[in-house]
Amino acid sequence: MTFPLDLNNALTPLLMGLALVLIAFSIFIYRYTNPPISRQLKAGLAFLRALAFVILLFMLMEPILSFTEERVKEPVIAVLMDNSASMTLRDATPDSLSRLEWAQQFAQTLSSLNDKGEVRYFSFSSQVREVPSPEVLQGDGGATNMGHSLREVADQLKDQNLAAAVFLTDGANNSGTDPVRAAQTVGIPVFTVGIGDSSIPKDVAITRFLTNEVAYVNNRIPIEVTIQSSGFASGETTLILREDNQTLDTAPVSLTSDLQHQNATLHFTPTTEGVHKYTLTIPVQNGEKIRENNTRIFLVNVLKNKIQVLLTSGSPSYDFSFMSKSLKADPNIDVTTMAMVKPGEFYQQLPDGTHRKSVSFPATEKALNTYDLIILMDMNLRYIQTGTQQLLVDLVENKGKAVWFVGGKQTFDRGGFRRSPLVDLMPVQLGRGTINQQFQIKRTPDGEQSAILQVDDDPLVSDDMWNEFPPLLGANLLGAVNPGATVLAEHPLKKTPIIATGRAGRGKTMVFGAYSFWRWRFFMEGVGYSSDYFDRFVGNAVRWLVTREVDQRVKINTDQNVYRSGETITFTAQIYDENYQPVNEAKVEVTVTSKTGTDFVPIHLTLLPTPEGNGIYTGTISALPADDYEFSGYAEYRNRRMGEDTGEFTVSIYSFEYENTRMNAGLLKRVASSQNGKFYTPDNAGQLQNDIHLEAEIISQHREVTLWNNGWFFVLFVGLLAVEWAARKRKGLA
Repeated sequence: MTFPLDLNNALTPLLMGLALVLIAFSIFIYRYTNPPISRQLKAGLAFLRALAFVILLFMLMEPILSFTEERVKEPVIAVLMDNSASMTLRDATPDSLSRLEWAQQFAQTLSSLNDKGEVRYFSFSSQVREVPSPEVLQGDGGATNMGHSLREVADQLKDQNLAAAVFLTDGANNSGTDPVRAAQTVGIPVFTVGIGDSSIPKDVAITRFLTNEVAYVNNRIPIEVTIQSSGFASGETTLILREDNQTLDTAPVSLTSDLQHQNATLHFTPTTEGVHKYTLTIPVQNGEKIRENNTRIFLVNVLKNKIQVLLTSGSPSYDFSFMSKSLKADPNIDVTTMAMVKPGEFYQQLPDGTHRKSVSFPATEKALNTYDLIILMDMNLRYIQTGTQQLLVDLVENKGKAVWFVGGKQTFDRGGFRRSPLVDLMPVQLGRGTINQQFQIKRTPDGEQSAILQVDDDPLVSDDMWNEFPPLLGANLLGAVNPGATVLAEHPLKKTPIIATGRAGRGKTMVFGAYSFWRWRFFMEGVGYSSDYFDRFVGNAVRWLVTREVDQRVKINTDQNVYRSGETITFTAQIYDENYQPVNEAKVEVTVTSKTGTDFVPIHLTLLPTPEGNGIYTGTISALPADDYEFSGYAEYRNRRMGEDTGEFTVSIYSFEYENTRMNAGLLKRVASSQNGKFYTPDNAGQLQNDIHLEAEIISQHREVTLWNNGWFFVLFVGLLAVEWAARKRKGLA
């Protein structure tokens, strides 16, 4: 530490000269005194006055004392260990260890790097956390997110000297940001150790399937399945669809050598209502190391009757035509269409294909009560009687019916909605005007998690499809979100809601504030995609709208029926009082148990109210073992039990981690080379410790202390003069 003194007054040289003069003057005036005093007292008094002058002039020089302190930060090495499920495989590692077991042993040897710096261990999969030692890892993560993990570790250690990172992983990165870009952003050497076999393994996997989540008794339901096989010279096996131990359908599957995909369609016909559990299985083949991806489980809610939908439009249009096609393509929906061809007169088509001309909008409770859902597309309300509008409101709020408002150029603020009772059903407030320029719809965080916008069973494919949908050509300007409503998608620039959902009494409502969405169905087919994605969106919306959730005052459910291994289970509760008004201060408890009678210890979870309130409570449970589970829950308010609810869900053994289990040497090499790191395998990983060159970081801290305005100097100056004056007075000096 150094203490340089800076004198900032430009007149400092002059003041130094003046100081010498004043010191000489102090000595001179005490050369002769009256009355005479001793020589020692003369010297003392001269010293006091000279010192007082020096202090005064020192303060006038504006002195500043500078402190410079140097501190050494020892380097930190972050060891990121892959804790995902693919690390439990046993392939191409010494001594027949699993990938994780080898990583744990090797990580222990890295403790010798403590001679060069501080070694910190982190476990990562979809999330990252610091761990005290490698032994705590169990290989139970449901995904691998290298990019996020590296950035998160760098953020946690931002106040320390993070000098290098070491990845112990198979590189099967299947979620999150690009790890190469993350390594470049972090800006430190990243060393990667690739664990596992990089060759194509023998494997046959059910990678995707698509079927209805809701079906109806005695309806034949298709299920489209995608199978991937690799590592086999040739051969054939069988895809089997079962319920319990009964085989419902089968299809042949070819065994291939190089990651080929093939599709198969199976069928099942439920004969009873309720929740049915089905299993897709491919027998395990000789030499196949990954068995977990040979089985997929799904649940179907089987109902007695089809969903009755009334689709109405203010005029014939492409949107009306393509929405009609999507609804008719769903075997579980009976749709009646009505397009206005003259003011107040509609052209109607019934589910059986019968056509009727010059039909009025249904105006009685009996006629409207026939439908579970009424879709008002680009509708001007001047052609619907006010009494009928109020009747629609009553049916939604009191009977649990649903209304879907769809935008257009002549509806909402241009269609008489401001003075209509229907405006109270909308999830959002009205804006003014339209946006007549193309835009790409943007999902909100709530929309990314919503089942309504899940257009494929694979979340990654679903995300891609929302980026692939063609731009819309226009939208209605909508206003603020009403309490309890949820915005699922918005305009990317205007931030006006495009898709929003809400509840009104016992029913549900939804708004789609845009037009030209026919392009999503038509053009997707034109660029090699399927119209199924748009149809899936429409079907999801219809099923969400018609599913009654507030007939019970306490409703508790999970965000999915079937989870992949490693996924987080999210519980949501809706709590209502006797008048079906939301309750925000209830106590909500959930207990989860295993249905199979295993040694699973029941989990007790308290659900907490969301920040938005409106009677909605949420809670999560981290990854559970593969099994069938059931849950029960209750709500209490002011020491009174409000109600209970039960449910069930399944955690399948299938995981993203089993879709591609090869060690990704190419990715790990790119990550390492991006910041002067190096790639290793178990064969040469022993060189890593010699290749890591670390340097301590020297931190210089500079601090300045201003002396010239320090009060103690003034006190000292006055004190010296006071002591001199007291001594002179005592000796009677003039």
